[in-house]
Amino acid sequence: MYFIISIICMIDTKGIQVQNEKAIDETVGVIKMIFTPINAMIALSSIRKYIWKSER
Repeated sequence: MYFIISIICMIDTKGIQVQNEKAIDETVGVIKMIFTPINAMIALSSIRKYIWKSER
């Protein structure tokens, strides 16, 4: 999940022009920290039914 979110953030922030590059780096870091666990929970809950079927 972190890898996918990193790629998306890199694509999205490529066209943004800011005076302080450190500010955009910190913002992207916070976004990654917030959305990586959320997206992981969504992805794991989506594939849970397939994992449980294979164990039974």
